[in-house]
Amino acid sequence: MIGTYVPSNTLLPNVKDAVSNVPVEPCSSSMLPTVATSCSIDACAELDSSTIIAVDTVIVGRRFHENIELREDAGITFQRDPQNAKDSDAIKVLYAASECKEMLGYLPRELAKVLAPLMDRQYVECEGYVVGLPEQQLGNVPIQITVQKYQRNDDPKYLQSLWEKFISTIKSENFQQPTSARYQKNFNLMISDVIANHTHVFSDIEKSFLASFKSLSDDGQCLFVRIYTRKGPWFRKSTISYREILDQEHAAMELNLAGYIDMLSCTVDSSEYDMEEILDVLSVPEIKEILKEFQKVYNPVFNTFYHHYPYTVCLLIK
Repeated sequence: MIGTYVPSNTLLPNVKDAVSNVPVEPCSSSMLPTVATSCSIDACAELDSSTIIAVDTVIVGRRFHENIELREDAGITFQRDPQNAKDSDAIKVLYAASECKEMLGYLPRELAKVLAPLMDRQYVECEGYVVGLPEQQLGNVPIQITVQKYQRNDDPKYLQSLWEKFISTIKSENFQQPTSARYQKNFNLMISDVIANHTHVFSDIEKSFLASFKSLSDDGQCLFVRIYTRKGPWFRKSTISYREILDQEHAAMELNLAGYIDMLSCTVDSSEYDMEEILDVLSVPEIKEILKEFQKVYNPVFNTFYHHYPYTVCLLIK
């Protein structure tokens, strides 16, 4: 339950078809063109004919691990996440140097959309490395991905069409700066204007709190704006779902640690909160089940229920 709070060229090894175990030969290539924000006419022509390319992009939905200190030039690998509830095309970024290959985050949604079909059909092999570290701890991590195309005999026309769609997309998109939601941009503009022109009405603590919003990840910023503009103050996590937020659980934890929201669970003392507001998020069947358990033994929560809803409690107990 959530409550808002405001105050060098790379060559890849041969692979085998996972079904037939038949070796798949990589296409030869002498060039490794890099795609970033745009490309010239000559570069685009070279890209169209290439079978090994490098794409400059970023890691989004960043994950942190105590045993991993991310460094420049660190190797990374990629893994499909078709069961992802938010995006069936999701692609995980994994830390290659770790035995367990811990997850570092995801590829941007726009890139994953055209790369996932190629990975699913084992038409490409991908590896990469960290280009640099972000200025802000929660910022997107710049990386470079090497994508190598393989020749396959099964349905070559369809696979080629997927490859051409991938090439067309990376020529026209900027994957180093994933598109922010319009409401996120507007909220940041509002905060910037407030800090620039109205600082005299805020205390130093309040100004620091406002400024800290920009240090949140894109997912964290989007989630806060979304729930802040909804009728609350408490929300069930199961009722919060937005397509543009790739990792909602991580975003909620980030906001909680930064002091932007409160999170209530069975391990948190609920006495400091307004129980009537919290109970309003529960359905009647849920309250009924809770009361059945609480009436067996003395429990302060039962008294809270009865204090706020005496008539309803009597009916439910019956």
